[in-house]
Amino acid sequence: MKIPVGFYIQYWLKNSILALATGVIVVFFIPPLFAFSPLVCLTGLLIYQVIIFRYFWGDRKGDFEYKYREITIEKTIKKIIIKTHGKIEFLRYYMEQFSQIGTFQEGLFKELLRNKDIQDNEDFEFTIYVKAANISPKNYNYDNQIKYLQKAIDIKPNDMVANYRMAVSFERIGAGNDAIKYYENALRDPCIKSDQLKEFILLQISRITAEGPKKKPPILGLRYLTW
Repeated sequence: MKIPVGFYIQYWLKNSILALATGVIVVFFIPPLFAFSPLVCLTGLLIYQVIIFRYFWGDRKGDFEYKYREITIEKTIKKIIIKTHGKIEFLRYYMEQFSQIGTFQEGLFKELLRNKDIQDNEDFEFTIYVKAANISPKNYNYDNQIKYLQKAIDIKPNDMVANYRMAVSFERIGAGNDAIKYYENALRDPCIKSDQLKEFILLQISRITAEGPKKKPPILGLRYLTW
């Protein structure tokens, strides 16, 4: 999957503004720095440009690549919900993401999966299964998490995000061989471009082989989110 130039620009602009805003907040909460506020804000902005360089061309390119995949999924979900239920329902869905429960989201995903138009669109159906799996642990439905991920993988067998999350799910229940299988499947995703991301996944396979599965293995959604 080639990352569009527009995404690079959007990501740089958005996060540069956030870095600048962070400098302003620091000055606000530390009054002695007020006299140096332009310098503090500019320093924060310049430091972030180094981080951006690492994301775009350096050792954290895998972080950026995964971020793009995650944002693509979120954009698809937004498109589906607004198209089928309207902006108000999307707002309810969005706000519940910050909650420790996912009752509304789970019900919404089940309803969407019964929609004939969704069933006829593999990209939409895949995206909903991945998101449904993502919120299942909120409701302590770990079996559902594996079930939804398997349905997503049935649609896109080599998708990196779905396979990696499936591997993590199997690690949590102590199934090391199954976890290795899905880590290996994740590596087959032709959209993976960065060596850093491949090396990170290979590291998980080596870790299981040497130490066995862990209840809380590294999760791409945490390791790579700058989400």
